[in-house]
Amino acid sequence: MVHNTVVRNLGKFSMNLWNKLPPNMVASRSFRTLGGLIHRSVCRYSVPRMGGGTYFLRNVPLLNAVAEQIQNMYRAETGAVRLCVIGCCTGAEVYSTLWVLHRRFPQIPLSTIAMDISADSVACAEAGRYMPQGVELARPVDVDTLASLFDRDGDVLVVKSALRQNIRWLVGDAGDPGLAGSLGLQDVVLANNFLIHMNDREAASCMSNVARLVRPGGLFVCRGVALPLRERVVQQLGFKPLACYIEEIHNADEKFDARKDWPWRYWALEPIDKSRKNWTTRYASMFQAPLVS
Repeated sequence: MVHNTVVRNLGKFSMNLWNKLPPNMVASRSFRTLGGLIHRSVCRYSVPRMGGGTYFLRNVPLLNAVAEQIQNMYRAETGAVRLCVIGCCTGAEVYSTLWVLHRRFPQIPLSTIAMDISADSVACAEAGRYMPQGVELARPVDVDTLASLFDRDGDVLVVKSALRQNIRWLVGDAGDPGLAGSLGLQDVVLANNFLIHMNDREAASCMSNVARLVRPGGLFVCRGVALPLRERVVQQLGFKPLACYIEEIHNADEKFDARKDWPWRYWALEPIDKSRKNWTTRYASMFQAPLVS
């Protein structure tokens, strides 16, 4: 017990000291190497656990990039774009994605599936009702955006009815091997910010399973996962990383993203290192499924 207390206190002291270092020093090659060693050690001894939720407009560059990819793939003759959000939690990511799509490309019809393993989370998401002080609104949202996202019901914010249409809410396990058979192939699949809370074996298996939902040539979006693991899985599946907006997505909203915790938390996101030969694959969040030959 004394040993554990000493280790924890030493870790807190080191983290506080690291956070006070000048940014240019932390960005140097030597400190990147040191940070990588620290982070690998943290990951080795940490016990992953699911977080408490996510929030609206968590990564705006990613939402805009997804919207642009959907606009590029849309063909009126093929009907609605099939969008699937796995690990939808309490709905903030689903509604944020739909809000950006409706705002930028209102002519594109969507058919949306949103799934989470927690029945309580899915019920909350389907209701679309949020308290202004809730975790879903932890990231500050300006007044005009709030007004376009929500109606007011007393002290409660209710997602606009236009954003709640054509969503199929499901309780299910992302690791279920029958997932693709039950949901069918999708044009776009989002699997963000839940794989990082699994051990590597579970995360790799789950990521591969979810990726099989993507139709040939479709879009797979996966953020919030151990970078080496994601890189390995997408290469095994033959998915092609999309180079657009990699840096904007990776560097968005540092105060509200996992980068702020690097290298001291297992879920933390390392700074981009463009000297890596494989940096595009390592840091991309969007991937195109291979076309059928």
